[in-house]
Amino acid sequence: MFNCYKKNGLLFAIFFSVILPLQINAQELKQRIILLGDAGYSKLSPLEPSLKLAADIAKKAPNKTKVLFLGDNIYTRGFPVLKGEKTDFNKKQIKQISYLTAQLQVAKLSGSQLYLLPGNHDWIARQLDDQADYIRSYAQNNQLNASLVPYQQGKKPLPEIVHLPGVSLLFIDSTWWLRKSGKNIAKVNKQVEKLLAQQKADYPDNILMVASHHPIKSVGPHGSLGKVAECIADKNCTHKKVGEIAHPVSQKAIKSLTKILAGYEKVIYAAGHDHSLQVFDFDNQGNEQIALVSGAANRNKLSPVGKTQDTVFALSEMGFMVIDIYQNNSELQVHTVKKGGVVFKKSLFKTLQK
Repeated sequence: MFNCYKKNGLLFAIFFSVILPLQINAQELKQRIILLGDAGYSKLSPLEPSLKLAADIAKKAPNKTKVLFLGDNIYTRGFPVLKGEKTDFNKKQIKQISYLTAQLQVAKLSGSQLYLLPGNHDWIARQLDDQADYIRSYAQNNQLNASLVPYQQGKKPLPEIVHLPGVSLLFIDSTWWLRKSGKNIAKVNKQVEKLLAQQKADYPDNILMVASHHPIKSVGPHGSLGKVAECIADKNCTHKKVGEIAHPVSQKAIKSLTKILAGYEKVIYAAGHDHSLQVFDFDNQGNEQIALVSGAANRNKLSPVGKTQDTVFALSEMGFMVIDIYQNNSELQVHTVKKGGVVFKKSLFKTLQK
């Protein structure tokens, strides 16, 4: 059973009104993952409410908390570039940089570790070096733990993996993944298979979280509002450009990745790009897997949202997601600024460890 409402003819929220109590035993937290996407217009002073709320949650267990910013860290053209002989940023550019600085405050206020993934707007700068350098410099000067991932200066941004207690985080630069008419897909696949072989051998009981900017499922504008199949068939569909789920390159990338992950249990795909909060529960060749869209870190970037048969929760409201991982249980929570707390909970992968 679910409730929905419309505003200006657009479906803005769908969510289950009856949430069964979760039987999470009182046990030690192994890891907490906070997912915020599309925070590229975040105010620094006063701090964006979503970031302040995320920092408050992170500081409860900073040593066990990792905060993932899921791309589009600076709207609208990424980290500003100094042109010609200019050595100082102008007023507009300083404001743009402040959007990124605001996100770094989550680490500063909480002591937790930040991972920032690049999005398509970050890549409009044509390079990520300046953004990576700023994050590294700010982190060093303020004794923070924050980095841009996946990123290695002067090298291809191939997927990277970080293994933590209870969860392995696989980072994919999905803008680079989809570039050059899909010519990078094979390179990404090869690296993913290599990293997953290591994960399966050394951390077989871990949840695998695949984090990128572009989602594999969405019922927002970038997911053709649930009409992906119709959009694929329609040559004139307005939602069929690179980065849209219906685009042929996106379809090729998504299908290849889900095929690789079909043999894995306990998989979560986390992304942003569409500016809403969405949870999908689906079957990938016999394995239950979860897809998340957490791209609602800014109020002025919210977008309409619908539903499909895989939709478990959907809401167009400023907020983010939190995943708490325990020894034998894990829990997904959706937090919104408006409610100041949890609006949805779901247990995930009930038996995590042997």
